Amino acid sequence: MDLLYGKHKENFGFGGQNTSERLRPLRLKCRQLMKTINLTNDTLLKMTSNANNNNTDDNQEDEYKHLKSYISILVKIGSKRFSQFKTLRNKISFLMKELERLPETNFEKEVTNEDMSRFILSVDNLVKVENLCEELEDTYEQNKLKRKRMDQKLYHLWDQLEVNAVYRQHFLIAAKGCRPSALMAIDKEINKFKSLMTNKTNKEKIEEMRQKLSNLYIKSYISDEQRSRFQTFMESEEYTYELCDYHELELQKYQQYYEDNRQTFETLYEWHQLVSRLSELQDRGRDIKRFHNRGGALLAEEREKSTIIKKIPIIENMVLKLNEQQVVKCRQQIKVYDIPVKNYFENHKRNAMEMNKLKK
Repeated sequence: MDLLYGKHKENFGFGGQNTSERLRPLRLKCRQLMKTINLTNDTLLKMTSNANNNNTDDNQEDEYKHLKSYISILVKIGSKRFSQFKTLRNKISFLMKELERLPETNFEKEVTNEDMSRFILSVDNLVKVENLCEELEDTYEQNKLKRKRMDQKLYHLWDQLEVNAVYRQHFLIAAKGCRPSALMAIDKEINKFKSLMTNKTNKEKIEEMRQKLSNLYIKSYISDEQRSRFQTFMESEEYTYELCDYHELELQKYQQYYEDNRQTFETLYEWHQLVSRLSELQDRGRDIKRFHNRGGALLAEEREKSTIIKKIPIIENMVLKLNEQQVVKCRQQIKVYDIPVKNYFENHKRNAMEMNKLKK
């Protein structure tokens, strides 16, 4: 292969040697070059054979001249092919490194062997080398395109989750280029932040459902004991799909419960408002400062109190009738803080009477 590196400095004069002695190294060199570039030449073989049969000075001189000319041609062909091979080989070595790929086939091992002189520079082999290089280039370009798409996804997730610049820089330094290991690292990072993004989305959704549930608990007069059955889920900070599903089921349950008894709960709300207002007016009635009022407000309050006292039993009867309808319809009576509504009204009257006695 030294001939192809440009190191050949043959002295074709062979001063002092006869023609036969000068032919011997030229023939050997010619065959070596032909083997290197995988070339056969019937003319040369025939010429050599004839020269052996007609071992005259004139014939040997002709062969000598032809061999010199032919070697020059072979060196040019070999040098050109070697230069092409070396360029392709360097590119292949780079691509294999970037693709983190080791030579697999015998041919790939021959191409990447450190001893380049062992590689046969035939036309077929060079075509194979070109094909290998193109195959690796295609894979490399696909990886570059894949890296670009993955970067876009990752940057979007980072932006959504407001990831700081220092973290981004450290990660990108560690996962440079489009090598498979870098792509795997980015894929892992994408999945990681997808999970965080899912958690963030689920968190927002779950917190919204929790607010709705809390409102429904209040509007539907759900007791603390009833709420406690779901309290573990209400306090959980693992915002998974499963937790989201549990909240959806709980929300649907109480939305349905409220809608089925909307009229009852709205009437109960009115009853609670009247009871609260009556308690406020009764407390004012016990305040001695009320007699300093000269604007007729005292009389208005007494009239309002009288109206409320008459209206409360009417509201209670409405609620009890609605409860009876619910029992007939669903075989389930309405409860206020887990107490049957009739008992709830009775308990309230008893507690109110006791409270009034204490305040007198």
